[in-house]
Amino acid sequence: MEKEFTNKESNAHLIDEAFEQKISKYNLSVEKILPIVVISVIVDMLGYIMIMPLLPFYAQSFGASDFTIGIITSLNAVTSLMSGPVWGRLSDKYGRKPILLISQAGTLASFIILAISNSTWMLMLSRIIDGLFGGQIPVINATITDVTAPETRSEKMAVMAVSMTVGSIVGPTIGGYLGGLNITYPAYAACVMSVIAIISTTMIFTETMPVERRQDIKEWLEVKVKGAKGLVFTRQVVLRLAQVFSMTLVFGMIFSSLSLILNQRYGATSFSIGNIMTAMGVCTFFFGIVLMKRVKDRMGEQRMLLLAIMFLIVGYLLMPSLPTFTSFYIFIVVFSAGTNFARPIIRSNLSRAVDEDKQGLISGYSTTVESVARTIAPLISTGWLQLGGLTIGLLTLNEFYMIAATGALAGLMFLGFFLADQKKASLPQPVEPIKS
Repeated sequence: MEKEFTNKESNAHLIDEAFEQKISKYNLSVEKILPIVVISVIVDMLGYIMIMPLLPFYAQSFGASDFTIGIITSLNAVTSLMSGPVWGRLSDKYGRKPILLISQAGTLASFIILAISNSTWMLMLSRIIDGLFGGQIPVINATITDVTAPETRSEKMAVMAVSMTVGSIVGPTIGGYLGGLNITYPAYAACVMSVIAIISTTMIFTETMPVERRQDIKEWLEVKVKGAKGLVFTRQVVLRLAQVFSMTLVFGMIFSSLSLILNQRYGATSFSIGNIMTAMGVCTFFFGIVLMKRVKDRMGEQRMLLLAIMFLIVGYLLMPSLPTFTSFYIFIVVFSAGTNFARPIIRSNLSRAVDEDKQGLISGYSTTVESVARTIAPLISTGWLQLGGLTIGLLTLNEFYMIAATGALAGLMFLGFFLADQKKASLPQPVEPIKS
């Protein structure tokens, strides 16, 4: 068994070396790019995660109902739905760095409006602008794809988990403390984080799709077999986008309303909610960084993805029966294992299903699909909170059981799309990329 793992690591190293030689002509290497990506994502994530757990309380200070808070949260996703493919396509055409800077400037503007908001309408405007300029994630995903080999990409995609871990650990702590002093302070702190992100991107972010590379890709496409165009919406791509949708729905069902759920069920304060978010960050580090590669080497990517889906479903089945705030940490651990095992594999599988010239585009479409799910999820969860549950005859299920039931159904949908994608392949084998 040990010899088998050694062979796998050796093959992965050879694959990475061959890919490094391929992109070295553009003065690119994964060792140079990934640290810069980590810095960019940490700063962006830090600003985002400081305000999101407190946004419901911010909206409540203006008299917003639970469902109105769901609408405010969904507005960001609705506008991202329209803008995601645009930013991805533009980054394929003009390069990653300029599009990333434009997106970061829009995010800064949205945080400024959030900080000075004095009504629900201004909160809505802030989330709309943030969604319209929400190109950071698709561009950064495409950047990682630019400098990684398809066969080892899922491991490198886990760098996103590293970045989000730092933001998820530090952000809620800072946000909870500042929010306890004044509900607007986290928004002002997020503005500072956005300025730092813009400066760091300007000074140290290396363009991974320079003019020379875009020209080489264009020439390569011109000499491909006549009529063999790289299609985007193949059956494989559609199934993998469906997995992105269902996973985001599973995650968004709880995350978008977590503050409200914890407050209404356990009487949690902004500080204790910050502690929960910090615990999620610690779990992200443990499952996404410490265990990710070890489990993948032993199980294979697709078995690991199946395990992740099981964790998500089990997490929702456990959630409504947890009686105390402390016991809710059990859900956090199980649910974090599912999300952090699943996310990098899904992104890697999707990137392998299209040609090199469409990485930004498919990343944009992935963001659009995520946005659809993020639009629906908060409306469902806050809708159940507003209704107080469901009564069918003599059976009454409270709002927390209904959120859990809906989340579990979304998990089963995720499982169905995964099995359909794996139908023609044996489970332990990685999915083959489309041949050019």
